[in-house]
Amino acid sequence: MRDRRLAAAQSIWRSRRGRSPGERAFLLYALGLVLLIVGAPVLRALWSTMTGPAGTVLLLSAQAADATSFAVAALWAGGLLAGRTRGPALLPTFLLHALTGSDIRRSRALLRPVLQAALAAASLCAGAAVLAAVAVVRLGQAGPVAVVVFGLAGAAAGAVAVVLWLVGQAHPRAAVPIAASLVVLAVLGAAISPAQVALPWMWVGALYPGAAWGAGVLPLVGVLAITAAGAGAVPHLLSRLPGTRLLEQAVRWERAVAFSSALDLRSARAAIAVPPRWGRGLRAVRPGRRLWVMFLVRDAIAQVRTPGRLLGAVAATALTGVLLTASLSPGVPTVLTAGVAGLVVHGASGSLSAGLQHAADVASDDPLYGVGDRHLVTLHALFPLAVLLLVLVPAAFGAALMRGAPPGIAMASAGALAVLAVALQAVGALKGPLPPGLLTPVDTPAGDVSVVLPIVWACGEPVLAVLGAVSLAAVPVTPLPFLLVAAWTGTLLLVRWGRRR
Repeated sequence: MRDRRLAAAQSIWRSRRGRSPGERAFLLYALGLVLLIVGAPVLRALWSTMTGPAGTVLLLSAQAADATSFAVAALWAGGLLAGRTRGPALLPTFLLHALTGSDIRRSRALLRPVLQAALAAASLCAGAAVLAAVAVVRLGQAGPVAVVVFGLAGAAAGAVAVVLWLVGQAHPRAAVPIAASLVVLAVLGAAISPAQVALPWMWVGALYPGAAWGAGVLPLVGVLAITAAGAGAVPHLLSRLPGTRLLEQAVRWERAVAFSSALDLRSARAAIAVPPRWGRGLRAVRPGRRLWVMFLVRDAIAQVRTPGRLLGAVAATALTGVLLTASLSPGVPTVLTAGVAGLVVHGASGSLSAGLQHAADVASDDPLYGVGDRHLVTLHALFPLAVLLLVLVPAAFGAALMRGAPPGIAMASAGALAVLAVALQAVGALKGPLPPGLLTPVDTPAGDVSVVLPIVWACGEPVLAVLGAVSLAAVPVTPLPFLLVAAWTGTLLLVRWGRRR
């Protein structure tokens, strides 16, 4: 009876939001064009990189299995933390309110979105695993069976990540310590060989083609057993989800989607952020003789109130230093490694720059407390710049010592990337809403490209961060590309500062 009621409610919801056959055909047509124009070249470039000299060195290195294990551990820890903000058991707000307010069990009402998320995650992880395994087989280092085994391991790792994502949604307070413990165990497990047998993510790495255990049966059985145990725990986790938390996450997610559709990425990030619940009694503003100390302490305490976000930003910054230093070493895909470093540091600097973004917002209003606009922005830029320099430069120095790279170049590049990241945050904060002129049709021989201009406008800062990191990897050859990126960033900052009022 309840299953029929659930099916009827879902059918009514789909019917009122359904698409006509013409709309579905156009959607399939647009999806096919995107896959053909964007997906195929990206996959081809990725395959060329993996089978090229630098990719071959990485795929066949002795550390490839350990890197796979650590990537799985990071994926699982990220799932735990992501569940605190937006979990897999989520539906549109009205449908969620109707189903959770009824007597239908939540283990039934919310099972479908969890299964969809598990299918998507398992498919993506399995695809990445199969792609890497096929590249290794093509190099003659493993047999076809390794492709199937590693693909199954990737699918299982993706499914377990969704289960842990649901754990983070059901138990948000326990998600942070569990994720931190998982990362610590992953680091210790990589250093202590006997402990690797007891760590589930190491079982996935052990199934890497050509690894020490190869395509062994025991690691695969262990990974599949953990996946089955996680699937069995899903109904219990769904029954522990409170309705208020589900509605809160659904409202935040719908707001973030609405802002993202309008290409207002900054507002979307602010909409999905969880408000601080810890340290709200700490006094942030402590007047003193030195104004810069007061602002530095104020921004630091504001970040401490969201410890998970702060620790995540610090960890991402340290990872950026390692990736940037690795991009300076021979035998590494420079563009890919440095590009990832640019994206990671842009996200980390955004989490650290809440005060800077607030200062840019009020820069067009009357001066606060007698502090001028330029002085206010400079004072709020001190905290993110200090954190990036204090974490990024030592991380680059340590990675340079371990890889035998020149530490001076690595540290200088890390410092320059930190300054560029903070400058790009100021540029993005001063950007304002989407100019209506960018929505004007632009006819070209290739068709109307007006849809491209808003996307370029919205993604300008992340692209500049990627270009800056890639150009820093080329500094030992020539510093000219980075100087061009820095000059363009400075020009954008000056232009947007002049138009802020």
